[in-house]
Amino acid sequence: MTKIFLLLALTASTFIYGQKNLKALVKENEKSVFLVQCFDEKSQMISTGSGFFIENTGVAFTNVHVIRDAFKARIKTIEGKFYEVEKIIDYNPNLDIAKIKIKAVPGTSFPAVKIAARNAEKGDDVFAIGNPDGLESTVSSGIISSVRSITNYGECYQITAPISPGSSGGALFNMNGEVIGMTTFGQIDQSRLNQNLNFAVNIKNSKYLTNNLNISTEKAYKEIVYEDFIAAYMRADLSGDFERAVEICNLQIKKSPSNWLPYHFRASSFLRSDNYTEAEKDLIKAIQLNPSNRLKDMDYVGLGKIYRRSRMFEKSRDAYLKAIEINNKNATCFCNMSALAYEWLGPENELVEYSYSEALKIDPLSCAFGLKKIGEKLMNKKEYEKAIQFFTLAIESETEGLLSLNEYYNRGFCYLELKQYKSAISDFQSCLRLNKTDVGAYIALGITYSEMGDKMQSCISFNKAKEINDLVVKDRAAAEQISGWLSQCK
Repeated sequence: MTKIFLLLALTASTFIYGQKNLKALVKENEKSVFLVQCFDEKSQMISTGSGFFIENTGVAFTNVHVIRDAFKARIKTIEGKFYEVEKIIDYNPNLDIAKIKIKAVPGTSFPAVKIAARNAEKGDDVFAIGNPDGLESTVSSGIISSVRSITNYGECYQITAPISPGSSGGALFNMNGEVIGMTTFGQIDQSRLNQNLNFAVNIKNSKYLTNNLNISTEKAYKEIVYEDFIAAYMRADLSGDFERAVEICNLQIKKSPSNWLPYHFRASSFLRSDNYTEAEKDLIKAIQLNPSNRLKDMDYVGLGKIYRRSRMFEKSRDAYLKAIEINNKNATCFCNMSALAYEWLGPENELVEYSYSEALKIDPLSCAFGLKKIGEKLMNKKEYEKAIQFFTLAIESETEGLLSLNEYYNRGFCYLELKQYKSAISDFQSCLRLNKTDVGAYIALGITYSEMGDKMQSCISFNKAKEINDLVVKDRAAAEQISGWLSQCK
């Protein structure tokens, strides 16, 4: 518990940019970032991306997936000059980083970026320069919303700075004008409020480029393949294309039916698309084939989640206990055990708080369920401002969109109690985006508008609540509450 309060005790401070503002930093660095144009064997342009110079001699970085299908490639600088990509010095398809050499006349000097000596941190201001959809030298700014370890990609920065196809291979800068990452992929999940999740690989991951291949683009065109299917799977999965992710696993299983890993990943995609029957089969298969304990604890967590949702509580408990036996530092497992105890043994059972407390000790942002429960306790004590902080953390760390509904709802009522009406309305509207037939959210909106003195919007909300309740929900208690409020609309 102490760790959580320490986390919330940190206060935001204004970032000091020194003598340079964002405009000056962009002007100083945009010449180092270039457009990558890729061509097929018939010299037809097939795609574009981004890259940036790391040495004055023309050595640069881009993403492997930018040049993967290129028989030939060239770059275009911000001054409008074109240069051929002479060779691929090294590449790592799993990390999705390629080091390339630009062909230029002797004596040509390219403007190289400065590489940051220190890692960036959550909350840091950042800006990205790239070429989304071929729109050259596009700048976007934001913050680092999280620092995550993603399978194969290693450490990545989750950023709020917008990126799009074509931004891949671009540079992510800190506010000292130093490169901290390479913009690589994004996720747009329509079921989660159209939230755009963008990621940049930590530039420090480039230290793993230890080969000195120096091969031509033509040779690289034949050799750059995703030998490890995980990289291809991760791109499909993180983009929300679960059908493609499953297809990639199917191909790998066909090649190597005794390999446990594609079963593990396919189960993950099945879980995220709510196909529990197939997920269970794959998790059991992965456990049976896995000769080590690598990721086996997460397979048991997956089984526990399936059994919990199927209300097979004893089987769920056994799966979670097996996961903890393998890895007693699995925060996700403790968090899920807390939810199990809540549903099976009741909200007041001591295992509920014990389990989510253990999860939060291991990782303060690992358990949205635990953060939500702490928030509810604070709300019941009328400590609304503190409760809002925990509900916000729960929303930010929630991995399943629909589970955020309760957090938005409770945070909205805390805002309502504090008479912060605009924030309350925003949260209740978020509930409705997650569930269009949420009668409670319409009632809450009606109450909020009523307290604001906006009778028209209040009555509209209560009438909508009545319409949905009469047609869909048919909750008698809600009907009585709505009738009481609607009597004031006459």
